[in-house]
Amino acid sequence: MKSIKGLVDHTLTWSQLKGLRMSYELRFGNDLVATLQFPKMLSSNATAESGDGSWALERSGVFDTKITIRRIESQTPLASFTRKAFKSGGCIQLEGGETLTIRNDFWGQAHELITEGGESLFELKSRGFFKHFVDVKMNRRALQVEEFPSLLIFLFYIVLLGRRDAAVHSAVH
Repeated sequence: MKSIKGLVDHTLTWSQLKGLRMSYELRFGNDLVATLQFPKMLSSNATAESGDGSWALERSGVFDTKITIRRIESQTPLASFTRKAFKSGGCIQLEGGETLTIRNDFWGQAHELITEGGESLFELKSRGFFKHFVDVKMNRRALQVEEFPSLLIFLFYIVLLGRRDAAVHSAVH
C-alpha cells in the first residue's frame, strides 16, 4: 500500500466497494493508498489502514457524539471530534492541543479541514448517489501537521458518519 504522505498535491479518490457494503478504498489512479472498513453493518466503529499505519475509529454518544481516532496498538486518541446534535461542521481537537475546523458547504457535498490560522489542509468533495465517491485534495500545508495521514482518514470517517446520520434522519421523517 502506498503512503499518503507521498501524495500531497495530488487528487485521490475514496470509493465505496460493492454496493451497500461499508468498505472504502482510497486510491491514487490504480494504486491503493488506504482502506476504511466497518466490520459490522450497523456499527459506527471502523478500522483503517494505509502505508502510514493502522487506526481504530470510534463513535460514542447519541445526540452529542464524540468521535475518536487512535493507532491500533494504542489506547490514546490522536484526535477527537465532538458534534453537537443537529449541527454540521465542527472542530477536531488534536492530542497536542491544536484545534482544526471542519467547514462544510450548504449542501454537505464539500468539506474542508482548516488550521487555526485559516490554512486549508484537505478538501473533500462528495459525488455519487448509490455508490459513494469522495475526491480528496491534500494541500502542502498538511505536511506540517504531525499524523496528517490519520487526519485525512479521520475527516473522511466523520463525513461518512454525517452522511449516514442524515440518511437515517431523512428516512425517519
